[in-house]
Amino acid sequence: ANRFERHLGDLLLALVLYGHFRTEHLLVHHPWVGTPRDTVTACYNEGFHRAFFRILRQGPGSAWRAEKAMLARRNRSAFHRSNPIWKYLALATIMLALAFVIGGWFAVGLFAFQAFIAIWQLELTNYVEHYGLTRKYLGDGKYEPVGLHHSWDSAHHVSGLLLINL
Repeated sequence: ANRFERHLGDLLLALVLYGHFRTEHLLVHHPWVGTPRDTVTACYNEGFHRAFFRILRQGPGSAWRAEKAMLARRNRSAFHRSNPIWKYLALATIMLALAFVIGGWFAVGLFAFQAFIAIWQLELTNYVEHYGLTRKYLGDGKYEPVGLHHSWDSAHHVSGLLLINL
């Protein structure tokens, strides 16, 4: 995706108050799927609602730590203006302010409700794609490479439609 498309994606995630998802998904989930370091891989026998609220608690912190580590490699503080978490927070604040301007606290409540439902659906998709799948630990902090058997997803048209190509 080019820069413009990434900005559009950030805007879409801001519409559901879930901006940190891009960072968490790309910098944590993709490299660590199926390992204890992945916030969104549900353990075997972990029900969706338990996993969902765990993800809501752990996801933002996981995204923050990932961006902090990336900035540290460039000799920058986690509080540097280039940290995209600031953009995610600013966009969420703008969305909530717009909801308030348009319809007061009732609109803010409706906006938060639709955001919750959208996040629930997004994380349900993640849950279905990786439930109970783990990668073999190889020692020295390394895991086997990610393979097709680490996702319940498949590269078929119907699977892509059902799982939103997440």
